[in-house]
Amino acid sequence: MQPLHSDSAQGNGTGRTPERSIIWLQRDAMGSWNPAIKAHPDSPVFFCFDDAWIQEENPSQLRLDFMTRCATSLGATVISGVAAECLSNEARKAGTRKIVTTVTPCRHSRLAFESLNRSISLEIMKIPRIVDHDGPFDLRSFSRFWKDACAFALPPSDPS
Repeated sequence: MQPLHSDSAQGNGTGRTPERSIIWLQRDAMGSWNPAIKAHPDSPVFFCFDDAWIQEENPSQLRLDFMTRCATSLGATVISGVAAECLSNEARKAGTRKIVTTVTPCRHSRLAFESLNRSISLEIMKIPRIVDHDGPFDLRSFSRFWKDACAFALPPSDPS
């Protein structure tokens, strides 16, 4: 079995051309700071609404629209279905056998990682932590999370 985690893209700084790949954008790493996008700026980017996640989470249309706007603002093509199958098909169409993504707490994505790792090269990059604390945090909404987490994320303000 191949290793799942990497701190940097293969070939960077070595003079070799990085292996052709596609990027799988995770919903908790939708920003221009995403290390997969930074390491592979010329790779096609995909965001997948996983059928199992949709069925279990039952997100509102407003949340789905927001996620779609975030993904497309990063140049991602939005797809939906069984994540491992959809991404494997997109990699095949792009002429690659490598998918680059980021670490995620999403159970459905991690199950897809296991499935994909059996048949394709999968590079899972670490993302920088925005909060230097392990919680616990209330994750039912961002505002609940941020109410507790902001004390650990922002430097103390200078009262002068």
